[in-house]
Amino acid sequence: MILFNEFKSSLEKRLAIRYELFCWLKRKEKEYDIEQIVPRDFNTIPLYRNATFSFINECYLATILAIGSAIEQFLLWQKQKNLN
Repeated sequence: MILFNEFKSSLEKRLAIRYELFCWLKRKEKEYDIEQIVPRDFNTIPLYRNATFSFINECYLATILAIGSAIEQFLLWQKQKNLN
């Protein structure tokens, strides 16, 4: 049986790595000047946030899927906007 303290200590060991991933992500957002961008297509916002949280939590496959969905949603929105 796994005790809660064992679980807690395993999470704390990964905390430093997750902090580094978070800092890297924020540096990239600042570098590409996308920190304060609010897209007009609001479906992409939760997908982008899910991708960033997946990345920080080291769920890289989920990150790829979420960011791919965000890109697809944005492109569909652009296509719809151009048709109107």
